[in-house]
Amino acid sequence: MPSALRRALWARGDRASAVEVAAGVAGVLAYAVAIVIGIVATVSDAAAYASGDAAGRSAVAASFAGSYALTTTLSHIIGGTLLALSIALASWRMVRTQLLLPWVGYLGLILAALLVITAIQFSADTMQVETTLSPFSFATLALWLICIGVLLSSLRALPEESAAGSGEDVSEVTDTGDSADSAPNPQ
Repeated sequence: MPSALRRALWARGDRASAVEVAAGVAGVLAYAVAIVIGIVATVSDAAAYASGDAAGRSAVAASFAGSYALTTTLSHIIGGTLLALSIALASWRMVRTQLLLPWVGYLGLILAALLVITAIQFSADTMQVETTLSPFSFATLALWLICIGVLLSSLRALPEESAAGSGEDVSEVTDTGDSADSAPNPQ
C-alpha cells in the first residue's frame, strides 16, 4: 500500500496497520516470486522440450505442469489471499473512519471478497489458466488501484499524525475548492 494511504488511514503504531502492510507486501512478493519461477521454468522447460526425444518431452511436460501448479499456488492462492486481507483492512478503515471516500472502501471490500473467491476457485484446480471470476477480480483490482491513485493525488495534504486513524473529520484535507485555511483569519 502506498505510504500516503497508510498515513491517511492509520495512527502510528496501530497493529492493524502492521498486519495490513505485512499482508500487502507478502502478497506482492508472492506474485513476484511466482513470476520469476515461471520465467525460469518456462525458459528451462522450453529448451529441454525442443532438444528432447518423445520420452524426454513427456518428462519436460510433467516438470512444466508442476512448476505451473506452484506458480498458480504462489500467485493466485497465496498472493491473492494476502492482497485480499490487505485491501480488506484498508477498505474497512476507509468505510469506518470516513477519512477518505467511503465508496472506494466499499469497492475495496467487494474486491477483497472477489480475490478470496478467485483464490478458492484456483485452489480447486491449480492447472487452470483462469477461473470464472478471475477476469472480474483483476479488473476490479485495477479499478480500485486507479481510484486510490486519483484519491491520493487529489489530496492537498495528508491528515496530521493525530487525525490519521482517529476518525476525525478531514474534509479540509480532501476539499479541492476554497477551504477554511485559505480564508483570512478574522482574529
